Amino acid sequence: MSSMSSESRRPRIMSLMKAALVAREPLIIDPDAPNPIPRTVRISGVLTLLAGALTTFTGGLYILGRHASVQSALDQIALCKSQGVGVGTAVAAADTSDLATTCRALIDATPDDVAAALSSLLMTGVIASVLGVGLLVGGWGVLRGGRWARRLAIVIAAVLLIGTMMSFFAHMFLFVAALLMMIALAMVYVGKGGTYYIRAKAQGVR
Repeated sequence: MSSMSSESRRPRIMSLMKAALVAREPLIIDPDAPNPIPRTVRISGVLTLLAGALTTFTGGLYILGRHASVQSALDQIALCKSQGVGVGTAVAAADTSDLATTCRALIDATPDDVAAALSSLLMTGVIASVLGVGLLVGGWGVLRGGRWARRLAIVIAAVLLIGTMMSFFAHMFLFVAALLMMIALAMVYVGKGGTYYIRAKAQGVR
């Protein structure tokens, strides 16, 4: 009985696979038909604006707080030395205290190290700020249904996502912004949002 049922399923599965492989008829678009901006595109624009605000804000934190961040690390190094624990490889291997674990992860910073850390934080902040402003512009354009805005958003989102995955952007806000952009882009490439942009392209909307 089970073999008969399995055999009866095979033709159905094969027919479904054939149907999936058959090329679908192209979407017929009337350039003169109205093409209102769907709700999903507007939501995508709001999410892009929110991601842009988070990214710009985080960039400002990097720029304005870089001296405080470096000074905090220097204070920790000074604490390790003043307690006689040392830093880096100078920490005794037998010492398993919390302070020793923290000090073991540090290095004795030279003036060149301090300057390099400040420059790195400044560069990260500037890049994040530029990406954030770009997302704000792209979000405004997506709200208005512009195709250029969708292209701008996907380029910046790719840079933000790659930077987050490679730990170049280590701030939690930038990780949240990258997630928001993944959701926002899905809304303008799938479903009603994708259909809207297909029609917009046919109608010559930029």
